[in-house]
Amino acid sequence: MSIIGGLQGGWDMAVAMTQGGPAGATTTLSYEIYAQGFQRGAFDKASAVAWIMFVFVLLATLASWKFGNRYVNE
Repeated sequence: MSIIGGLQGGWDMAVAMTQGGPAGATTTLSYEIYAQGFQRGAFDKASAVAWIMFVFVLLATLASWKFGNRYVNE
């Protein structure tokens, strides 16, 4: 769950503190979606990044379902 949160989180901090930072060093996936779509008007690129993020979250969820039960004490 923390992997999924890490992929989705950090947008507000990146915007408030650095706007992506020096040379994009602090750009997160969520901030990149916002920047591509609403700042640059490139909704096609923003949609592509969102789909890539969706695939990462889906893979992390499937891996959690498959391997997560092994470490739960019943």
